[in-house]
Amino acid sequence: MIAISVFWFLFAIVAIMPLRWSVIMLFMAMPFGSMTVIPGSINILPYVALSPLVVAKVLMATHNPTALWDGIFNWRRLGLLTAFMVVAMFITYSAPFLFPSARVMGLTTLRPMPLGFTGGNITQPLYLTMSYLLCIALYLLMQTPSGPATIAIAVLAGASMSVLSGLLDIATAGTSLLAPLRTASYAILETAEVANTRRVIGFNTEASTFGALTLSFAAILIFMSPAAWLGGKAKLYERALMLVMPVMTVLSTSSSAYLGLVVLVLLYLFRLALLVVTPRNGLDRRQSTLSIMTLMMTLLLATSYVVARPAVMNGAIAIINNTLVEKTGSDSADERGSWNRVSMEGFSGSGGYGVGVGSTRTSSWIVAVISSTGVLGALLFLAFVARGFLTYLPHSEVRMRYAAIGARYAFLIILVPASVAGTLVDFGVFNALLFAVMAAAPMVLSRSRAASPALVARGRVGRRAPLRTAPAAPAS
Repeated sequence: MIAISVFWFLFAIVAIMPLRWSVIMLFMAMPFGSMTVIPGSINILPYVALSPLVVAKVLMATHNPTALWDGIFNWRRLGLLTAFMVVAMFITYSAPFLFPSARVMGLTTLRPMPLGFTGGNITQPLYLTMSYLLCIALYLLMQTPSGPATIAIAVLAGASMSVLSGLLDIATAGTSLLAPLRTASYAILETAEVANTRRVIGFNTEASTFGALTLSFAAILIFMSPAAWLGGKAKLYERALMLVMPVMTVLSTSSSAYLGLVVLVLLYLFRLALLVVTPRNGLDRRQSTLSIMTLMMTLLLATSYVVARPAVMNGAIAIINNTLVEKTGSDSADERGSWNRVSMEGFSGSGGYGVGVGSTRTSSWIVAVISSTGVLGALLFLAFVARGFLTYLPHSEVRMRYAAIGARYAFLIILVPASVAGTLVDFGVFNALLFAVMAAAPMVLSRSRAASPALVARGRVGRRAPLRTAPAAPAS
């Protein structure tokens, strides 16, 4: 109860403070994945409680109906995501009555059952709707002069809290000191081991959620470089977090997070090669130089450590074997595979219409989207993501362009653990941020280029050029 009281005390404080504090607290609440802020049988996580506050404060701070309308309904912004939401909600509240004979995997029973309207058709659409509204809010915030810097501070603060949660979990292993932060009615797998190595879970319920959390922060920090809006010591601090976050992901020993790390490394090397071969501006050159130095230092330290302690390599091989090789044939893998199989049977039983958000449990976010929202919903979501990847980004405001391209890379990395372990349709806070950046960046960059055509023509737009936005009150 003490932790819950502290949360609501802080909630009340940030509610009356400037907007940036609400955004910062939202991202700092992300690591608290096993704490409910409402006593009882309902599990409301801290970030879920904070999301409506952030949405409301952003709408009040920006009060720009034109930008809001354009963002929601323009297919070049978030219009396709809006269409997906409309289709998803319609299917959710019609499928249980149209296809009662379709088989789905029960959210709580974890066994096949006939499709019917359940509590999951109320709670899960609410979570999905909140992620959608948060995406709109972050989209508006990215267009304000102080918005990108606010989000940058929030990401750094959230990543720092994630590291702290992992360190505290390691330091308090075998004790109940973190019990006040684990108040949700979920099963807490805090003593699980792999190859005689305890799995680090932070303030989360299990290793896979902690691994996905740290991997997501690592991808955003490495590819989007949010500290570019802050400069100075913030850049150095960001570099330190870039090194620490993957280490925390490794300590989680999550197989899905490990797959994500492999994709992260491959995409990092690919993007580094592009920056070295075809640098567009000064920021590209600085990023490539610092990245090469960081990579060389990391490899040198890792090699030195392995040489000094050969047993570490044997332990690492054992962990990889247990998490990636042996797990594919485990009972857990078979059970999760059955979730996807039954869910797709429900999709087929509905003739491709979909069974509705919250009607079935899967072990893959992609399968969840397809089986729950049907062919039309899946195509709309695919079209929205494709638009974000294919939209042309003008060479004007360097930091915004770098962040938008980085958001594309980060999405691919975050997609990996979600594709092999995601259970529901809700795309969450991280993807809400990435979608908002990809949607807002083309407009911000076009306005920046229009405001400084001569500078752009000569390629002299500096990395600290101010953001130009549509008339709106700056976010405080």
